[in-house]
Amino acid sequence: MSMERALFKNASFAFETSAMSFDEIENKLYWVKNGETVFSSNANGEEVTSHVTIAGAQISCLVSKGDFIFAADELLDEESREYKIHVISKKNEQTAVNYRVDKKLTCVGLFTRF
Repeated sequence: MSMERALFKNASFAFETSAMSFDEIENKLYWVKNGETVFSSNANGEEVTSHVTIAGAQISCLVSKGDFIFAADELLDEESREYKIHVISKKNEQTAVNYRVDKKLTCVGLFTRF
């Protein structure tokens, strides 16, 4: 098991992104602290150099389709625009992602293991 996947399984991460699509970071996983990329890897677990625009993040984790399959996108609250995404890894481990989207397309969310 790769280091980043083990860390992701055992922790929760808050993140903020500005109009970023998961397609733009395909096959890469990013660990970001205070807006700076501290670690990133490709789907093979090799460390890569990347640039990510993230504002106001405490600790951030963005997971691409290369490592995880987005299984469902469920609207939780119409007024707050809060969503839940169910994510399945290549090993069928499930992870939930909750986020809300405002008019500026800024995502704020919490990654949790369930």
